[in-house]
Amino acid sequence: MKGEGLVQFVLGDPFAMAKAGDLEGLKMWSDKNPDFDFVNETDGFDSMCLYYSCHSGASRGIEIVRWLLGKGEYSESVVRRCVDNAINGEVRRLLKGEEVGGSTAEGSITAGDGNNLDEGANLDGVAAMFGDVEGGGDY
Repeated sequence: MKGEGLVQFVLGDPFAMAKAGDLEGLKMWSDKNPDFDFVNETDGFDSMCLYYSCHSGASRGIEIVRWLLGKGEYSESVVRRCVDNAINGEVRRLLKGEEVGGSTAEGSITAGDGNNLDEGANLDGVAAMFGDVEGGGDY
């Protein structure tokens, strides 16, 4: 059957499920693989499921991140990397230990040092990425 190999690959790969934001699939996989250490296991790119859920899967919701955080205590450097790469402001706040309510909370972009970019930060590099070398255009 065409595509069967992909299904088997995804069902056998917790990192792919974390990327996809598939919490139910990840829970089922975890039940079948109880010795897998979500806190310390990495893939070939030295990334953990938590990283992928923050970077990719978090756009679908915060629950997968909450579930993975419940698997144990992550090092400060892992959490920092996840904060820096989270694409969802609510996930970013959760990782920082801030109170997070429902999934509709609005987020803001933060720099790697935790400073809020909405508060007068220099965005010239970002502007240049979008072709606005002068940094003053609308984007």
